Amino acid sequence: MESDDIASIMSQAVGRFLSEDEGIIIHHKEQGYIVYRDSESNEIRLSADSDYLKAEHGTLVWMHHANSQAPDPKDDEIFLNDITEH
Repeated sequence: MESDDIASIMSQAVGRFLSEDEGIIIHHKEQGYIVYRDSESNEIRLSADSDYLKAEHGTLVWMHHANSQAPDPKDDEIFLNDITEH
């Protein structure tokens, strides 16, 4: 089995436990990622950004966008653009 296949399977498995627009930060090979459930497409998504390394590995986050199902962030919760920790 290819490593890309394994990564896809694992993302899908983890994503099924997340609420809509909830995600988890993962650090892998000096890159930061968020695996999250996108409420608009009802798909498990993966987003990569080195800024995600600023949050601790395994941190649960809410993804905020125009039609997000995530709870409104409190001012002191925002730590990266459209993402809040919880």
